[in-house]
Amino acid sequence: MKRLFLLTAMAASLSAAAQVWDKTFPQSDQVSVEKVSFKNRYDITVVADMYLPKNLNRSQEHAAIVIGHPFGGVKEQSSGLYAQQLAERGFVTLAFDLSYGGESGGTPRHLASPETYVDDFSAAVDFAGKQPFVDRNRIGAIGICGSGGFGVAERKKYLEEIAAQRWSEVDGAPVRMLMGTPDSIDEHSPEVAKEFFDYYRTPRGQHPRCTTGITYTSSAPMMNFFPFANIELISPRPVLFIAGERAHSRYFSEDAYQLASEPKELYIVPGAGHVDLYDQVALIPFDKLNEFFTRNLQ
Repeated sequence: MKRLFLLTAMAASLSAAAQVWDKTFPQSDQVSVEKVSFKNRYDITVVADMYLPKNLNRSQEHAAIVIGHPFGGVKEQSSGLYAQQLAERGFVTLAFDLSYGGESGGTPRHLASPETYVDDFSAAVDFAGKQPFVDRNRIGAIGICGSGGFGVAERKKYLEEIAAQRWSEVDGAPVRMLMGTPDSIDEHSPEVAKEFFDYYRTPRGQHPRCTTGITYTSSAPMMNFFPFANIELISPRPVLFIAGERAHSRYFSEDAYQLASEPKELYIVPGAGHVDLYDQVALIPFDKLNEFFTRNLQ
């Protein structure tokens, strides 16, 4: 009996731990969350949070949305917030950790691999489509933020530095990390650094599984990844680009919009910066997202 009691107590403890809210945003009383996992085609386990409206009729098929977090982030931050907000509006949503980070598998840790990241999205769609309450013909995707670009003139020098670092690590040097957000700032720091610091390095968005760092040598494959390649082939699937009016990255969305084929739409959020659209609920155009996905996932 003592052994049975011990096992029961352990199970209860694990269950309670699983229910602890570990997100950077408040929990909604209209939505339930289930921890799930699935494999991508590289046999890496991707871990996700599935958000479901509490009044969801599981005997019917519903529209779903898979949501990827900002580059260097985790699902407990902005992508989870988006997932919860859209679940409140009736969608089945999935916020997942990209491979090599968060709770997802993959080694070495903090590797940046654009090909794997793309497949993570595909695997998330596959998982959502396997759910009996999801309509496979009505699955959308949201990608928040993304990696930055490099100037063409600096590319050759940068690749030479990466090559030198690879040889250093082959010879036993510690793995060099490239941090997406500085650990400290001062009055002379660039405004964009201050913006990211205020989210990732303060209680506002800080999470123990998020460092925003990637291995330095990962920058080479990231430079070979051109997100605008074949962007016109998304058509006839509709695409919505959203950017903050004051965002340093606004031109990425504007460039992508120009290159994409119809149907397409560019929505600029008045008064918003880049990181504002991570968690500032009053600025994030959730009604616009709701209208877009409701109209196009019919």
